[in-house]
Amino acid sequence: TGNMELLLSRIRQERFTELDRYINAALEGSRRAASLTHRLLAFSRRQTLAPKATDIDLLVAGMDELIRRTVGPAIDMQVNASRGLWATLVDPHQLENSLLNLCINA
Repeated sequence: TGNMELLLSRIRQERFTELDRYINAALEGSRRAASLTHRLLAFSRRQTLAPKATDIDLLVAGMDELIRRTVGPAIDMQVNASRGLWATLVDPHQLENSLLNLCINA
């Protein structure tokens, strides 16, 4: 809701620059929320995992803004990635969920 609130605030102030940034962030948040809901439903039904070759660096980089917004500005987050690693056989949605839970509960 934060991105939508910022978007609404900017529209009310007639500040129309960078609106697409807030819209895109809100859309990404909605997609991730839908994915999380799907994973929670899958977990509750004990569905099997769907492992596939995954670029962990790319996955973590894609979660960077979500994690930063989730933990808040008081938390200093640093990602030390190693480039050029092999793809890892993992269920990417479950790994995202696990990483997000680790950050929330740290």
